[in-house]
Amino acid sequence: MNIFKFFIVVSTIILVSSCSNEENLPSETITEYSPQSYHFVNMDYPVGMVMSPTLDNLVKINYDNNKITKRVGGIFYLSAGSGFSSTFTNEIYDELIYSNNLILINRKTSSTNFSISDFERKLVLDNQNRIIKKTIYQGNVYPYNDTINYFYNSSGQIRETFKGRLDLSNEKAKFYYNQIGNLDSIVTTKHYQNEPFYEKKKEVFSNFDNTPNPLKKLIVFEETFNRAISKNNYSKYEKFTYDSNNNLINTEFRNWTLQYDNSGNINFNLH
Repeated sequence: MNIFKFFIVVSTIILVSSCSNEENLPSETITEYSPQSYHFVNMDYPVGMVMSPTLDNLVKINYDNNKITKRVGGIFYLSAGSGFSSTFTNEIYDELIYSNNLILINRKTSSTNFSISDFERKLVLDNQNRIIKKTIYQGNVYPYNDTINYFYNSSGQIRETFKGRLDLSNEKAKFYYNQIGNLDSIVTTKHYQNEPFYEKKKEVFSNFDNTPNPLKKLIVFEETFNRAISKNNYSKYEKFTYDSNNNLINTEFRNWTLQYDNSGNINFNLH
C-alpha cells in the first residue's frame, strides 16, 4: 500500500469513528414547562397580603396552543380599617391577547360587587420572543403611562432595563448573574432626567436549589418576573435601599421553604 492509499484509509477510519462518537453523544434535554397554578405566597406579591380563608389561594394559568391566555387570581386591596393591606381573590384576572410580535395584557374582574382600576400592559417581542419593550397604563398610579425597555447580553439574559423618560424621572436597572446562570442581584437607580441618582435599590437573590425553573413562561407577569429569569429557584430575597449619598436607609428580607414532589420537582402550589 503506497502512502497516498494509506492516508485515505486512515482518514476514512478517523472520519467514521468521529461520526460514530458524535451520534453516541448524549443530547441535552430542554423541557418547556407550562405551569398550571402557583400559590401566591411563593411569588412577589405584597408582604402584608393575607390568604383568603375560603379559597385555595392558588393563581390559575389557562393556555391555548401552549400560550398563556388567562391568569386567574390576584390582589384585592382592603380598607385601612381592616388591619391588612390586601388579600387574595379569584375574581380578578389577567387576559392575554397575541398579535404578531405583541402581547396585550388587560386586568379585569368577574365580580359584580367591586370594580378595579385599569391596568393594561403591552409587550413588544423581538424575533427570539424576548421582551424588548413594555408599555404600561395604570389608571390609579401617576404617571398613568410608563415604558420599560429591555436590553440583553450575549448569553440572552436581561442585562439592563430603562424605565421612564430621559427628560423626566426614570429608573435604570442592571442585572447580575452567577456562573451557572442564576440571577445574583438587580441594582436599580432612580434619577431625575440625567442627574445622579437620588435613590438606589439593590435586590439580592440567593439559596438556589438545583431544580429546573418551571416558571420561564411567567416572565410576562410582574409578580413572577424575578423568579422566571433564573435557571434554578431561589429561596431567599434581600432588598437594600440607599439614599443619594449611598447611605443605607432600609432593608427587607424574605425567605421561603420551597416544597418538592417525590420526583424532586419543585411544587409552587405548596407553601
